Amino acid sequence: MSLIDWFAARRKDQFVGKVSQDTDEGDGLWVKCSECSQVAYRKDLISNFNVCSNCGHHNRINSDERINIIADKNSFKEFDSSLSPTDPLGFKDRRAYADRIKESQAGTGLRDGVVTGICSVNSMPLALAVMDFRFMGGSMGSVVGEKITRIIERATLENFPILIVCASGGARMQEGMLSLMQMAKISGALKKT
Repeated sequence: MSLIDWFAARRKDQFVGKVSQDTDEGDGLWVKCSECSQVAYRKDLISNFNVCSNCGHHNRINSDERINIIADKNSFKEFDSSLSPTDPLGFKDRRAYADRIKESQAGTGLRDGVVTGICSVNSMPLALAVMDFRFMGGSMGSVVGEKITRIIERATLENFPILIVCASGGARMQEGMLSLMQMAKISGALKKT
């Protein structure tokens, strides 16, 4: 089968292989840009930080990929990985919030929408918080706010610089005012730095 036949077998305007490692789908060798339809070798796309070399389109990068780009190899130590959201309001729209949490956790392998920890960059320490849009659109709930606040406080205590990578869809409506208060809590922690 020729390369052209291989692409013709796929639906138009669809990624042929997954850029991200979050699923096992796709052959994984070639990727078709969703913006310009340019075909790229998957490893070349990844080495270019998931940016199409033809049109400059930025493909999404999940939290693990982002950490691998930023941190020195094997230097990232995650904190607060056991924190998991609850359903304090018993919120339900079309589906229960508790079900949405379980679905996002199963689909991403994350407990919530941010990964925090300490790493090194060029052998210098760095506190790092990386939000992940795959988890409920990167929305900020009480766990996301708590984890970011804790990493800011740790960075302040140890006099480390902090980098927060935001990939958020805003406050998580299913947690109401508890979600909205997270930005104030994070701002208060940043003010103390």
